[in-house]
Amino acid sequence: MTNEEAAKQALDAPHPTPKEVEVAEGVARMTELSHQLGFSESAQMHELRAPLIEAMAGGDHTKIKELLNRYQGAGESIVEQLEGEAYTKGQIGLIIATGLLWQAAGHDNSYAGELYNAHQYARNMHFDEEAQAIQAARKTVLEAAEKSLNSEYVGPPTEEIVAVCKREFPPELHEELDYLLTLPPGEVLEEVASLMLGSDLGWEPLEFFADQGWIEGNV
Repeated sequence: MTNEEAAKQALDAPHPTPKEVEVAEGVARMTELSHQLGFSESAQMHELRAPLIEAMAGGDHTKIKELLNRYQGAGESIVEQLEGEAYTKGQIGLIIATGLLWQAAGHDNSYAGELYNAHQYARNMHFDEEAQAIQAARKTVLEAAEKSLNSEYVGPPTEEIVAVCKREFPPELHEELDYLLTLPPGEVLEEVASLMLGSDLGWEPLEFFADQGWIEGNV
């Protein structure tokens, strides 16, 4: 390839938008923060990365469940070797690392959901500097993903819907709720409605959504 051809190819290549650059910078900061919090992947976890990201990208929930359980189990084994504040920070680092897997698979809602969990944990433990950094990265990715959401939907983001449902639903449904983090909010409400009806919780979905102040979307 000649220099002129290389230059033309560079000019013709799609350039990231300012928001995409901001998201990428946030990902780099979260990767660094996870390490600063004392969490590092083991060799076993590193081997699980590629197949797990592939399963996440393909929406293979059976495989996601299997591999994610193995990944997080290996992560917990590392964190459990820490003590005191180091243990708590390691837990937050593991949550961020899990979110980064979702981000690499192209699931910004799930990435934002894990950052939400990490931010809540850091804030509750009064790790103010870390909480602010996580919240800034989460805000950026939500702003970038906003255009892909159903334009008629004006309710809360996916991770907040899941968080509310986890507070209200029995623990045995929490794992099912976690897998809804890959979906935009309007679709999440459809899945939550199906989950409620299938589990016979005693609530009518539309009434539950109305009580929460949510717009029902396509439910």
